[in-house]
Amino acid sequence: MRILIAFDIAVPFFLAVTMVAGEKWELMVLPGGALILLLLALVPINIGFILWRCKKYQLRVMIPLLTFIIAAVVSFFVLDYATDLILRGTPCRPESFFNEQTRLELTQASQQLLTQHQRGNFPPEIITVAQRHNLKPIFVDDHQGIVVFGYYHGRHWFEYIWVTNGLTEPYSMPATITMADMENWNEFKRIAKQGDTATLAERRRMVFEPSIVFPLLKDDLAAC
Repeated sequence: MRILIAFDIAVPFFLAVTMVAGEKWELMVLPGGALILLLLALVPINIGFILWRCKKYQLRVMIPLLTFIIAAVVSFFVLDYATDLILRGTPCRPESFFNEQTRLELTQASQQLLTQHQRGNFPPEIITVAQRHNLKPIFVDDHQGIVVFGYYHGRHWFEYIWVTNGLTEPYSMPATITMADMENWNEFKRIAKQGDTATLAERRRMVFEPSIVFPLLKDDLAAC
């Protein structure tokens, strides 16, 4: 019975530690999978122990199962608290991430990006500021005044969007295509020339699907 009690305490505890470590270093810790299987296996093992040893231990036969339940509940709350503590101050927890200092630094970095940005290149000082907040600049549209910073944690992707005049309501403005949407304006020329008659091979070489983009451009091209 003592060995079973030891497992009932140790398995939930080490599983919680493993999952916290995975959140901290953003790694998939291999022992975690084995510990989850062992945790699930302890349920029928504890029930089987009760049925097997109920006559010998009488009421004491419930001790391993109760120990397992208490250890699992405590480990769950420890895991929840530790995870929240680790992620506090990161984009995963916006309420603690966006303080006044962070907003000020990201606003200054965004304004600098709009004035100094060159396609595909970001100034080193901007990257340093972004990395200080676990972010990286990923998109700049200097025509519409939009800067996007990204953050990846585990299997989750977060974006911080800064706009000069603030974001408008969805679909409240007409669709526009700016230089930020085109890696190479030759792409625009190909769509204009081929229209919606492009072959499958030609479509695969284009950033935008011609049959979707061309109708949006058709009226403007006719007016030029």
